[in-house]
This record gives sequence, structure tokens and C-alpha cells, in this order.
Amino acid sequence: KITNNNTGDTYGLVDNYGIITLENVEIEDNGSGRGSTIRNRTDATMTLKNVTVKDTGTSKDGNIPLVIDGGTITIENSKFETVATERYSVIINGGNVTINGNETNVKGIHGGLGVNAGKVKINGGTFDGDNYYGIWITNNDNKNKVDNVMITDLIFFII
Repeated sequence: KITNNNTGDTYGLVDNYGIITLENVEIEDNGSGRGSTIRNRTDATMTLKNVTVKDTGTSKDGNIPLVIDGGTITIENSKFETVATERYSVIINGGNVTINGNETNVKGIHGGLGVNAGKVKINGGTFDGDNYYGIWITNNDNKNKVDNVMITDLIFFII
């Protein structure tokens, strides 16, 4: 188990510019500074298998468990959660992202998964936002656009 207390506008406990695989890893981030716990950069490659990332900071501006700025990332049966009231648990700002596995769980107070740009394939999982959206797809970024989002094997609940 890795614990972290990053504060300030930080780039993360794991800031990937290369190639990395995290498997069977649990990370708890007590940070509260509008940063990220894990960040994947443009042209980087990341694989997350059976990874649990939880932001436990108490701030409304707490850290985001996973930020994807680009590159290629594959997520399999992993869990991401934040208690920050104004943050999504996973933000995709670009790249090629594949999310696999019915054991994948993305949960946030503000929202679960936010897609701002890139190509995204979602093959199963649970996406939960307490206050807003489980999955939010937008083109807020004027430079980059959402190329394609494909969702399969997902059940939507409206409560």
C-alpha cells in the first residue's frame, strides 16, 4: 500500500512520461491541492490492472485519483474514488483509453468519469457520481475534441 499527502497544485504520486504497468497496487492520497494522484502524459503508455486509488483528502478541491493527458492507457478491473466534492475520480484530456472489466469502479462525489478529449472504449464497469454524472462527455477544451467514445457491456441506472 502506498500512502501520500501531496498538497498544492501537484502532478501526482505517479507522473508517467514513459512506459509503466501498475498491478495489484493500492494507493491512498490524503492530498488537498487540486492535483492528481496518478497522471499519464502525452506519448506515455500506462497499464493499470487491479489497482485501487482513493483520494481521502477532505477539501472540496482535493486531488483527482487519475488524470490522463494523452498517450495510451489500459485500465482493467481497477477502482478509483474521491471524496472531494468538486472533483471527478478520472479525467481524460486526450489519448487512447481502454477501460475493461466488470470489476472496474469509478466513483466520485462530484462525478465518476469525465471525458474532455481523446478516444475512449469502455467495456464494462460501474461509474457513479453522487452529485452529478457517472460519465460526463464534453468538448470543453477548445484545442482538443472527443474523437470517439464507445461503451459496451454497461448498465445505466437512473435513480
